[in-house]
Amino acid sequence: MHFESDARAIPRTGIARAFRRPFGAAASGIRAVAYGDPPKAEPEDLMFDFLSKNQSYVLSIARVLIGINFATHGAQKLFGVFGGAPAQMPTMLLYPAGVIELVGGILIALGLMTSLAAFISSGLMAAGYFMAHATEGFWPIQTQGELAITYCWFFLYLASHGPGAWSLDALRGGSEQPAEDEAST
Repeated sequence: MHFESDARAIPRTGIARAFRRPFGAAASGIRAVAYGDPPKAEPEDLMFDFLSKNQSYVLSIARVLIGINFATHGAQKLFGVFGGAPAQMPTMLLYPAGVIELVGGILIALGLMTSLAAFISSGLMAAGYFMAHATEGFWPIQTQGELAITYCWFFLYLASHGPGAWSLDALRGGSEQPAEDEAST
């Protein structure tokens, strides 16, 4: 048995993997290895490899779930379902926001014209946050604005990265997936 440096102490595939073993000998990058033993795959490695290979599918599932939830907010504003429209929201903002939420949420959930729908929805959520929540205080948790911020940033991410593998955009050939970064190859 001898000691060797663990070349995976800070892997090339992401910062999250660098923090998977914070304590003990494994954190120091030194491990004991018996001659002839093949390196064993750790459960964390298997999990990260699985997620890395399937990230487009995970994004698709998140897109569908968040799109449906966003559409329910539009249905709430337009049709009075799910507890009715917020009482404090002005009527002149209620209906345009409801239409964007309902139509945008459906398009996002289906993965149809995803980048455009997500970009418009992100802008709506940014405006909604600054008009309704940020005026009440600094911390979103105190102003009940965390959902608006979450929608805003997820939709901006979706607008820039495309809808994922399972989408109508992908079926019609315009998957809206950005081209691979030439510098990374």
